[in-house]
Amino acid sequence: MSKKKIIIILIVVFVLMLIPFPIHLKDGGSIEYKALLYKYTKIHRLNEKSMTGYEDGWELSILGIHVGGSIDTNIIDEHIISIRSDDKIIDANTGSFCYVNAKGGSCIDKIDFQDFRYDIISSYYNNKLYIDNLDGSIKSIEVFDYSFKKFIDTKVEFTNDYIITPSISGPYIFKINAIYEGKNIDYYFMIDISKTSGEDIDLKLKIKEDTLTNIGLIMIMENLSDRDLSYGNPYSIEKYENGYWRSAPMINDLAFNDPAFDLNKGEAKEFSINWEYGYGKLVGKYRIVKKFDYEENDNYVFFNKYLEFEIPIKVIAGTANTIQVEKNNLQDSNKFNKYLERDGKKVFIASNIKEIYYDDVKTKYELKDYIQNTWQNIDDSIKHLIFYLTLFGELNDGGTRIYKSEEYDITIVKCNTTIGNKDYYIGDYSMSFDSNSMCKG
Repeated sequence: MSKKKIIIILIVVFVLMLIPFPIHLKDGGSIEYKALLYKYTKIHRLNEKSMTGYEDGWELSILGIHVGGSIDTNIIDEHIISIRSDDKIIDANTGSFCYVNAKGGSCIDKIDFQDFRYDIISSYYNNKLYIDNLDGSIKSIEVFDYSFKKFIDTKVEFTNDYIITPSISGPYIFKINAIYEGKNIDYYFMIDISKTSGEDIDLKLKIKEDTLTNIGLIMIMENLSDRDLSYGNPYSIEKYENGYWRSAPMINDLAFNDPAFDLNKGEAKEFSINWEYGYGKLVGKYRIVKKFDYEENDNYVFFNKYLEFEIPIKVIAGTANTIQVEKNNLQDSNKFNKYLERDGKKVFIASNIKEIYYDDVKTKYELKDYIQNTWQNIDDSIKHLIFYLTLFGELNDGGTRIYKSEEYDITIVKCNTTIGNKDYYIGDYSMSFDSNSMCKG
């Protein structure tokens, strides 16, 4: 074989060794150009921490040796902005909400799915929501309809300082596209928009007397307006901190069946709430958020009403043994001895109870000393114990209530009969109400 042919063959082989074959990687869109002598990768790889959802760049290897490359992860330091109404504030989530599709290779926005959790702020038509801590500038705002799971074409007026809520009703996710440190960054927050703030609806909410504990309450709803209203089972709780309301942290998700109940004009109804599973035992200043609606021109108008309550820190912040029940050797929990009489009211304790102690953090008291020596009447003193208990039942004798706590092994019966009995009966958790021996005369 001539020298010329050998050179031609070598040139052809060398050229063939330089010809790349593209390979599409299942990492979000990267393409690998692979030849015998080298490998060049054009990177477009999924990255959940990236502001765009991807990292981009290139890599070059020759004969298996890495010789160069550059990757932009599109990650910037976390930057939190806040969305603020007149009395509530929430943080807008930052970042990209993308993940690898089960089929591989694509990035799907998680706001298509119910399992993505957002904090929620309530607003109404043409209300101004203020933006705090935004160092960059807003380019655009998109609106995602959370009920129908799609972006909608609606105009949102905004500046870098505030957003004007558009005239749409229901739950929506707002996607704020802004420029921050020279890069695009998206902020997401959820908003529940109503046609009206509800301030013009004369609907009164109040707590039923002696039903507030650190795990629940009974709310009385009185419709004094000229409209027939409706409501469902759902509610949420907000906590007052640093001058604003924030959604109270949840320990478990709450699932509601959601039938509609009528609350006609001039009508009053009770609504019982036990929040322990969802929010735990509360301490501090809170409010219940309850949604109502009415029908107008064949459409439903929704609005929120609020019920504020406060659970004193001094009551809840004690040791684990805030209430202690000391028993004796007797077995009958439904025979009683008079324990204390004051202000025309009596306290009876079951015969199997030796003493009841109350620890208010600073001092451990016998119950009678706590009532007599802390400048309180019987009602105020026992109310502090009831904060720890759950309302177990209410009788049709005028309003006698039974409170229990298995944790503290205690039952308190607060008499409130039509014949004027206002006494108290205290026993262990197993004590039951006995109409023959309790709240008589």
